[in-house]
Amino acid sequence: STQSTGKPHFTKPKLALTVPKTPEMMRRMKTTFKRPNKILTQEEKEDLQVKEMQNFKFKATPVPRHVKDKRPLPNRVTSTKPTTQAVTPNVVKRSAKRPRPT
Repeated sequence: STQSTGKPHFTKPKLALTVPKTPEMMRRMKTTFKRPNKILTQEEKEDLQVKEMQNFKFKATPVPRHVKDKRPLPNRVTSTKPTTQAVTPNVVKRSAKRPRPT
């Protein structure tokens, strides 16, 4: 039985003692993604939101001149195409009798 049967031959890995490893991945994640030490209460969140709203600078856009002067808007020249005319199709009424196949 030295001939190959066409099936893949897998060898079992040799048994050995398990080598313990430190959880470095968890240590790295804890150092890179730090959580806040203190969680803000609802009142503190609202106070921060009010301060941000007070610091927000509103910048208005100027009013257009035609609105101030009450002048009409300038007319824009647009090209218009002629409207499409409806065309009725020529419908021919056929006789109700069909010729019989021979």
